[in-house]
Amino acid sequence: MAVLKNLIGVLLVAAIVFHSGCSCRQTPANQNAKKEEKPEQNKPKPDFESKRILVSPSHADSADGTGRQGMKPGHWYSATQDIKANNFDFLQGQLTSYTQRQGGRKIPIENTNFNLRVIRPAALPKGQGKNFEVTFFTPTARGPIGLFSINSDLGYRSGSRVMPLSDATMRLDPHQYYFVILAANPDDYKFLKYLDTITPPVGQFVIDASKAQTDYLLTVPDTKDRVDLPSSPLAWTSIGYLLWDNFEGAKLTRDQQRAMIDWIHWGGQLIVSGPDSLNTLPASFLGKLLPATAEKTRPIPAESFDEINAYWSFQHDANLQNQSNMKLTNDPEAPLEMVGLKLHDDATYIPETGQLIVERRLGRGRIVMTAFRMSARQFTNWTPYDNLFNNAILRRAPRRFEKLNESVDWVDAGPQFPVGARLAHETPLVAQQLSRVPAEALLTTKLRYFSRDASAATTNDGDREPRALQLDVDGYAAHEQGGLAAWNDFSACGSEVNSALTRSGGIEVPDASFILKALGAYLLVLVPANWIVFRAINRVEWAWFAIPVIAIIGTFFVVRMAQLDIGFARSRTELNIVETQPGHQRGHLSRYTGLYTSLSTSYELGFSDSSALALPFGSRDFADKTDQTVTLRMGGGKTGEGDDAKRTKVRLQGFSVDSNNSGMVHSEQMFDLGGKMSIQETNAGLEVLNNTDYSLNDAAVATRIDGAIHVAWIGTLEAQQKKTVHLQAFGGDRVDFSEWDQNDLTMRDPPEGELRLRNLLEMALSRARLNDGDVRMTGWTDEELPGLVISPRASQTTSRTVFVANLRYGVFPAPRSDANLLTRVRTADDDEIDAEFDGTGQTP
Repeated sequence: MAVLKNLIGVLLVAAIVFHSGCSCRQTPANQNAKKEEKPEQNKPKPDFESKRILVSPSHADSADGTGRQGMKPGHWYSATQDIKANNFDFLQGQLTSYTQRQGGRKIPIENTNFNLRVIRPAALPKGQGKNFEVTFFTPTARGPIGLFSINSDLGYRSGSRVMPLSDATMRLDPHQYYFVILAANPDDYKFLKYLDTITPPVGQFVIDASKAQTDYLLTVPDTKDRVDLPSSPLAWTSIGYLLWDNFEGAKLTRDQQRAMIDWIHWGGQLIVSGPDSLNTLPASFLGKLLPATAEKTRPIPAESFDEINAYWSFQHDANLQNQSNMKLTNDPEAPLEMVGLKLHDDATYIPETGQLIVERRLGRGRIVMTAFRMSARQFTNWTPYDNLFNNAILRRAPRRFEKLNESVDWVDAGPQFPVGARLAHETPLVAQQLSRVPAEALLTTKLRYFSRDASAATTNDGDREPRALQLDVDGYAAHEQGGLAAWNDFSACGSEVNSALTRSGGIEVPDASFILKALGAYLLVLVPANWIVFRAINRVEWAWFAIPVIAIIGTFFVVRMAQLDIGFARSRTELNIVETQPGHQRGHLSRYTGLYTSLSTSYELGFSDSSALALPFGSRDFADKTDQTVTLRMGGGKTGEGDDAKRTKVRLQGFSVDSNNSGMVHSEQMFDLGGKMSIQETNAGLEVLNNTDYSLNDAAVATRIDGAIHVAWIGTLEAQQKKTVHLQAFGGDRVDFSEWDQNDLTMRDPPEGELRLRNLLEMALSRARLNDGDVRMTGWTDEELPGLVISPRASQTTSRTVFVANLRYGVFPAPRSDANLLTRVRTADDDEIDAEFDGTGQTP
């Protein structure tokens, strides 16, 4: 027994000694693996890491490189950039952003000798990733540019770079705009890219059909950490439409919310899909702007489907009615529900939509709301949904599809808008491209800024009836590269301002009293004083030798006194345009600042509003010289020196003007007027209220009633004042007032040195931009608008501001259906299609 116990003990000891399962000893293989892991673990991280630059609005999948980013020439953009400092605090950094051609060639600002870079501060604590919003401007450029290179360099504030980053973006065509989707389930809206409204059926013959055929780039902004939408309202100009479905408004920053509201008032179109959105939106920043609030949810009644089918389903075409999905019907097993709508006083149902779609005008733009879920299967499977979507929801021009080259024509838009593709027949097929013209932007976006987009006043354009659909194509001109809402130094307003500033010059010649005083002082020193001095020392003959010296010294003092008297050393002349929208306290301010200097000067312009953007003002007769770089510095700082220094949020630095020359700067921002301009109709007449902080001179109002122009003279309209006026029919070629001829500033040919305002006032009241029911007022002020500090300061300043106040817009007309259906055109003979129309684009 003892022997057995001893044997078991020996076996146990052997098992413990030779078993490797729990041993801390390493095998050679394990030891080698550990040695290979240590270099990876100890490998130093790069000082900085950055993700891709994402242009706002950007795709949610852009971070992995699959999203398509595009930029339009002449537009400002925001972009986001995620950066992390791995090894140390980097608290005194900055991001420098700029745009180049592919290959690194700089793109100068149009018709100037300046390039632009935008700088913002960037503080990075060690180990913490941060998201930065940077600003880009895409200049218009001579010659073809297919791709832009956007660059954002991280560096020290001293200027040295530590991490450059760049990305390529494609150049969008003038007619193309972004269609943004903010939805809890954005995949529900993938069907939109198949609608002819978004992608006209014209790409079959085009080599790069993925870009050229689209009217809109559908984009779903990344909303994980922040919503990739611009914070600046002036960076929303390439967004045509925004669709909102059950999205949390609180995810947008305050600046983004304010920018969206500004965008809507200048023509942005916000589409709200019900019914879920109506549960959260009333408590959001959009709550007071919505066209309706929610009531009970219920199935959509059959009457609503019948009304929609009668107008939008092409029931006049018997050949279509046998096709599937031509009628909108409800599913009895899963009936489509709607939410009851309680309309705002300013809202209306869109006609022929079964009281399922409601809209409310806000300034030039609108919010449209559906009582149903727009992505519901019953609607997305309905073939004529694109007809309803294009004409009622988006309020675009109705279309007539033609068999020729699968092209698209716009009914009611006129022959000057050949929207759609037409092949260039004189070239071989392989080289054929789409002929999309810049004027198509007038139909793909509703955005309009007076200072950027208005065309010159025309004569006798009010004798014909305004277009029935109020598409706002008359009186506006699309930029050849940027389309509508582009930054445009050479718009009708920009050209007129340039001419006025050049003509004025900002320099006042000394009057006769100054000349007489200077001459008298010179003669006094030259003759009696000169003789008395040398007579006192008994050297009268020396007086002759002193004459040249006195003449030189006298000339210096006269020039110096002239500079002090008239600001000849430096002068500032400013001609501004402020456009306002009904019910909105913020106006769009375009400043055009002329700076004259007798000595070479580098100017800094500081703006107190964070929405301000500024560039050198282009001129058609500029002298081509070596390019210089101007810096637009975003973020807080001071402009000026000593006691004159002021806190500013945006600064344009390095704007140089040569000796005895003038330079001009074009800046824009949203400007708080301290109140609103409005009208109300009373028994006594039309009451005009000016609740802003600024008084208007030589004010006048114009409107269109039943196709005819009516006008009224107001005269002086003080701040916080109201006046009652009486409208009178106007039959002249262009809206004009004899009272304007009584003022030096508003007469057609003002005195030398005065700024010319007349053409801008006439443009403001142009017949072409007045639809039925529109009411517009114009006037001017010589008050210097706050918010701009220029260093060094000029001793002479002249400021004039023209106001363009949109006081009311007319009622939306009823939308019209497309003339035909695309699938019908593809299956019918040409003669059969032609027989269905009466030559006007309308079905008989």
